[in-house]
Amino acid sequence: MRPMELRPRLLPAFLAVTTTVLLSSCHASPEERAVRDTFQRFLEGLDRADAAMLWSLADDETHRFFEELAQETRDAVADVDAHWPEADRVQARRTVGGDFVGPGTTGASLFAAFLDPRRLQAPQDPTARQIDRVQMTGARAMVVLKSGETLELVSDAGGAWRMAIFLAAARDLPALASLRENVATVRANAAILSGSPTGQATAPKAP
Repeated sequence: MRPMELRPRLLPAFLAVTTTVLLSSCHASPEERAVRDTFQRFLEGLDRADAAMLWSLADDETHRFFEELAQETRDAVADVDAHWPEADRVQARRTVGGDFVGPGTTGASLFAAFLDPRRLQAPQDPTARQIDRVQMTGARAMVVLKSGETLELVSDAGGAWRMAIFLAAARDLPALASLRENVATVRANAAILSGSPTGQATAPKAP
């Protein structure tokens, strides 16, 4: 068995797969039925390219990651505005996402920007949309698909089942890795320029 991967497509839209998801199970427990329902909504979110729906299905770890990144990015943009020479601000802001990050930027908006649902590859193999079995282990569930791929779900504090697939896909994105590196560089340089630790400021990488 292999984990299912979310892969960006080269084209901005993906072909919707109309194969019916086999979700019914005569002997499924309420917990298993909830897992199956979450999987169905996950497929619906991909088919509809619905970023808000997919964000609502993401697990707590994914939410924390993007909320923290949003805060760090907002802080980096503020640092640039406060400490960079005016002539250098446009380029410095761009390296930390200043073209699309503002005071209202949230984890949800960064999630939608980086894991653009219009570019995610929804399963085109019918067997990748059909559940073979669900393996429950406490607050974790493993959905085994007919294709042999697996999807992990976790139960949140309220008992709702969430998808634990998004964070690995996000961390593999070169653009997100560059943003995090540039944010760290800008925050360190801001500390130097503001008269905190001493040292030499370094330039963030161009996006």
